[in-house]
Amino acid sequence: MSTCAKYVGRTESQDYIAEGSKRVLRSDFLRDLAFRNRPGLRCTARDSFIASGSAASAALSKLYDVISALETAHPDAVFIVAGDFNQCNLRTVLTKYHQHVDIPTRGKNTLDHVYSNICGGLKAARRPSFGDSDHISLFMYPVYRRRLKQSDPVSRQVQLWTPEAESTLQDCFATTDWDVFRAAATLEDSSVSIDDYAEYVTGYIHTCIENIVPIIQVGKFPNQKPWVNSEVLQMLRARSVAFKSGGETELKVAQYKLKKAIRSAKRQHREKTERLYSTADPRRMWQCLDKITDFRSRPGNIISSSGSLPDDLNAFYTRFETPTPTTPTEYTHTSNTRPPSPPPVVSSAQVHKALRRINPRKATGPDNIPGRALRACANELADVFTSIFNLSLRQCTGPTCYKTTTVVPLPKKNPPSCLNDYRPVALTPIIMKCFERVVLSHIQSTPPSTRSPPTDSRINSAVIGRITGGDEAAYRKEVDSLVAWCTKNNLTLNTDKTKEMIVDLRKERRPHQPLFIRDLEVERVSSFKYLGVHISDDLTWTLNTTYVLKRAQQRLSFLRRLRKFGMSPRILSNFYSCIIESILTSCITVWYGSTTVEDRKRLQRVVKTATKITKMAHPSLQSIYNLRVHRRAASIIKDPTHPQHGLFTLLPSGR
Repeated sequence: MSTCAKYVGRTESQDYIAEGSKRVLRSDFLRDLAFRNRPGLRCTARDSFIASGSAASAALSKLYDVISALETAHPDAVFIVAGDFNQCNLRTVLTKYHQHVDIPTRGKNTLDHVYSNICGGLKAARRPSFGDSDHISLFMYPVYRRRLKQSDPVSRQVQLWTPEAESTLQDCFATTDWDVFRAAATLEDSSVSIDDYAEYVTGYIHTCIENIVPIIQVGKFPNQKPWVNSEVLQMLRARSVAFKSGGETELKVAQYKLKKAIRSAKRQHREKTERLYSTADPRRMWQCLDKITDFRSRPGNIISSSGSLPDDLNAFYTRFETPTPTTPTEYTHTSNTRPPSPPPVVSSAQVHKALRRINPRKATGPDNIPGRALRACANELADVFTSIFNLSLRQCTGPTCYKTTTVVPLPKKNPPSCLNDYRPVALTPIIMKCFERVVLSHIQSTPPSTRSPPTDSRINSAVIGRITGGDEAAYRKEVDSLVAWCTKNNLTLNTDKTKEMIVDLRKERRPHQPLFIRDLEVERVSSFKYLGVHISDDLTWTLNTTYVLKRAQQRLSFLRRLRKFGMSPRILSNFYSCIIESILTSCITVWYGSTTVEDRKRLQRVVKTATKITKMAHPSLQSIYNLRVHRRAASIIKDPTHPQHGLFTLLPSGR
């Protein structure tokens, strides 16, 4: 028996999609299914029995259509699918759903499943059977917490940038005598210390910003809506005052003004959102979608370590700088007859242009100077930074305070299990980025004849070898050549991330000897991800199709949220093309032609669902595949240097 339940305010009848039902799901089961702590809330239930055999595929397809229609109508609801699935798995058609039953329900087999769209939201507990049933009953209790209780309200201090504050800051820098800082950094031999000069100027700018720009306290609740503005907050306070005063007329007026303010705030938020979706920019789309869905990433857990985590990460990130005993290499130096070129000189206009290009939303570095201050005061700060940049170029050294970096470790997965699961993100001072941009523009404007010749630093990230007659000598020699090349070019091959996959399609497979790199055994896998495509050792694409299908179905929920938000069909279609279709068609010329009919139906089902949501027609995956294959073939024919150019022969007509 399969039941689809969601949080809505009505109850519908039962739908049987396969005959042979012998048991009926009791109503008290639904009542106990996590709804008992939500008083006054009813659910929509659909009961269906999935029989084993050929009817299983049709039953899963019917379930997909029913659940997809409900998700489109109520994208914010929680869906629960429960029942006797026999040997079927709902995740084959709905990959984003999670199965919560991990105990046997009949004998030693787990035939009764409970799926939901909340990861880790429910927990199964064993209960006695009903009557003479050979299946045990399950009690599903919720283990998730409401968003309001997941985290405490956040209160932080932010700088309030107003036109008055920017004007005051500009006047302060305009009346500053910057020569005082250069004189203070002058040494006894009349030379200027670039470190002291840059540090004095940076410290002065930071002090002025702290004293001029006001700081306010901002509080944010976990369930705060993105469309709430200052007017809505003011009306909320007015309603509270009217309620406490006890006046019925004042309370009705305050409630009317609050409803009017909420409608106005939602309309303004919708108009702003539609403007962000007017262009096909995926980055702006995701930023806007985070506001609509009120998405908040969970903070990464910190792994337990015997020592201090910062010290461990510091030692881990600098492990490649440890000198290793290697054979000294003799370098042959050629005499350079060209005279040394003078140091480059940057102009105040170049520095001003670089300051005006600063993104004010960029994170600050160790100097704590926001990009908004540098951009607003570009006219006043261009001269002093030009002096620092030119002095740094003449002395061929950079200021120490500009080279200091704050490294923020971001977990690659949650929870991280080792130090290698952290990705280091370096936050450098924003003014150093401007300096690099100015120097880059100077290098690009230099004639090519005066530049240093580029070095080839490309490496092959995959080694393919053919084993014939059980002889692996050629394959292992190729691996040794890659290791030797990395050592010669001061590169360290990470053996922990190196994988080996053997494709053996013979009926009788023979064991293969393990592969060792630097006395470390390389892990042998049955599949791996290469350039975004999952490759299996049996050369089938079911695993890659499942991965693509899961990502596409996850983004279908975002499309439903946009539809509920009130987006036009044109914007919904644009979102589908940029976010969902790009996933379905990624490297489609490589794998789609060899997929099975069942996998193609699973992928096309996503396109049909998107068509129902957007109410606009979208091209099928087969048509996109044919178009891109023809386009790829045409580009190969036009390029005689392409390795596959000889595989194509034009027709006698030349087409």
